[in-house]
Amino acid sequence: MVAARTRNPALIDTLLSHGAYPMATDNNGWSILHHACEFGDVAVLPMLNRLTLDWTATVRAKIGRKWLQGATALHIAASHEDPRILKYILDNGYFSDIDLTTDFTQTALYVASYMGRGQNAALLLVRGADATICDSTNSLRRSPLHIAAGLGHQEAVMAFVDHGCDTQIKDRLGLTPESVARSKNHLDVANILK
Repeated sequence: MVAARTRNPALIDTLLSHGAYPMATDNNGWSILHHACEFGDVAVLPMLNRLTLDWTATVRAKIGRKWLQGATALHIAASHEDPRILKYILDNGYFSDIDLTTDFTQTALYVASYMGRGQNAALLLVRGADATICDSTNSLRRSPLHIAAGLGHQEAVMAFVDHGCDTQIKDRLGLTPESVARSKNHLDVANILK
C-alpha cells in the first residue's frame, strides 16, 4: 500500500511481480486499490486489472472534512481532482451500481458535488447517476445539487445544469438549490440556477 502512495508504477509492478500480497490492507482496511484512487495514480490502475481485487470493498475514508463510513474506490475516485481516475473505473465497469452508497447514503455523485469536482459529477451524470439521492446524515435531505450550490462549487453546479437535472428540486424545508446558494451568498452560483 505504501508503494501506491509513491505514485511509482515501476515500483508497484516490481513488488507485485515478486510476490507482494495485493490483498493486504492497512490499519484502516485500505488496499492498494483505495490508495491508488486517493493518490490519483492512473498509471497504477491498469496494473491492478490483473489482480483479483474487490473493487466494492468498503472503508472509512476522509473526504474533504467529512469521514465517510462504507466508502468504496468509486467514492474515493469521485473525490479526486483528476477525472481520469473515475473515468478509468467507470470505463472498465468495476461497479454495476453507479449509485452505490456509503453507510449514510452518500453516493459518488454526492462526493463529487461536495468536493466541487465538476468533471467527475459530469462523468457520473452521463453514466446515469441519480441526482436525487440525498445524504441521510443531512437532516435537510439535500440533493447533491443542493450540496454543490450551498458550497459555491460553480463547476459542479454547471454539470447538473448542463445535464438537464431538475434545478427546482426541494429539500425538507422546501428550498431549491438556488435558494441555498443565495443563503450562503454564492450569488454567481444562484444566478446559474435562476
